[in-house]
Parts: sequence; C-alpha cells; structure tokens
Amino acid sequence: RKERIDLLDLLTGLVREREATIIAAGLSLDLKGRRGRVIAADPRQLGRALGNLIDNAVAGTPEGGRIVIEIRKMADEADRQVEITIADNGRGMTSQELARALGGLKPANVKTNREGPSEKRTGLGIPLARQLIEAHDGTLEIASRRGSGTTATIRLP
Repeated sequence: RKERIDLLDLLTGLVREREATIIAAGLSLDLKGRRGRVIAADPRQLGRALGNLIDNAVAGTPEGGRIVIEIRKMADEADRQVEITIADNGRGMTSQELARALGGLKPANVKTNREGPSEKRTGLGIPLARQLIEAHDGTLEIASRRGSGTTATIRLP
C-alpha cells in the first residue's frame, strides 16, 4: 500500500518512538536531512525495516555512544533517488558475526542434550529489513568492524 511519504517525517516519528530507550541507554542520536525527500512507499512496512535497523544501532551502541541517521538525495542516479544511512560507533561485528546476522535464523552452534539437538539462533532483524526494503525496489548494505561500529545504507528509488 504505497503512498507518498516524506522520509524526514517518517524517520522523525521512528526516533521519537524510541526516544526514552535512547535516553535511558545514554546515547546521542543525530537525524540529518531535509523535508521534501518524498518517495512512494508503504509507511508501515518501510517503517518496520528502518525501525529495526535503528533498534539494532541502539542495542549495539554502549552508553555514551552516538548514532547518526542521514537522508541524502542521490546525485543523478536514475534508479536510486534517496540514500539513508544509519551509523553507530558501537561494538560493531566481526565478518563472521555480520554474515550470521545477514543470514538470520541460521544455527550459530548445535549442542546435543537429552531432548536432542538445540540450536542457538540469531534473529530475523536484518534479513526482514532487507526483504522489506527490496519490496520497495531498494537495497540494503551493511558494513561493520568489531570495535568501530556499524553502518546500514539504504537506497530507495
């Protein structure tokens, strides 16, 4: 159910919904962008994807950390009109942890107990966000380094 939405309004709402959690975690969050970055999108589904990525940034950033969300208009790229980055200076992930996060619900390790094998699993967060963004003809890229933080880059038409 696509409608015309202003990305700054959507992201402002998502940040406000998480304001108490961000403050309680001792984080700073900067939202940079201009009004008028309007795209055709399903606000509920795109909001789920972006909200999930913001939640990951909050969870992965220790007290005193910083999250920056930026909306930019792409310079004359016909298929990608807007870019959103969600960057934190948190714990970051090793390449193996990132691969596991990108795969979602993959076994991290298998243990055998009396009831049979038990698997420790990662969540659906990033794969679900990617699926929702791709449903909007967009792309999601994640870059992360252990100890240096994580950056999610979303490009939308």
